Amino acid sequence: MLLDLEDVAEPGPVVTRLRELSPAPIVLLIPEGLDAQARFEALLAGAADYAAKPIRFTELSARIEATLKRTLTKPRDTIDYADLSVSLSRRRVERGGEAIELSSREFDLLTTFVRHPQRVYTRAQLSDLIWGAKRNIGFNAVERHVSNLRAKLDRPPRRRLIHTIVGIGYALR
Repeated sequence: MLLDLEDVAEPGPVVTRLRELSPAPIVLLIPEGLDAQARFEALLAGAADYAAKPIRFTELSARIEATLKRTLTKPRDTIDYADLSVSLSRRRVERGGEAIELSSREFDLLTTFVRHPQRVYTRAQLSDLIWGAKRNIGFNAVERHVSNLRAKLDRPPRRRLIHTIVGIGYALR
């Protein structure tokens, strides 16, 4: 996805919203004078690359081609959401390029969320999916594990990914 940000002073929020809607790689065309912090935040939010205007078509084409090669060679078992990357086969999680160690249950919870972002899961659904329908777990097991997962994923200054939907359950947003 090629995005021209001629009149956008802060591309980070735009990229974050696009990343929530699509896993497609994002290459930004940015104004020549956009400051380094804004470019950095756009990359952290999930942009694959950027190019400052004015730019020659040949360079832009090469950047897009390189981005597609990097994206298409990524293991198929990797799920990306915002600045979060989850490798299913390696059971590895990174957020903003930083590795995050998770317990087995926390990893299972996270993969449930990233496979269906935006979907709201009740506590009972999460319990059945993670521990099994016939397993008798403690009253607050889901809440404890979600809380532990949040503590590891959502440390400031990162934006929160796992949200409580009051009276219902949890969702990745």
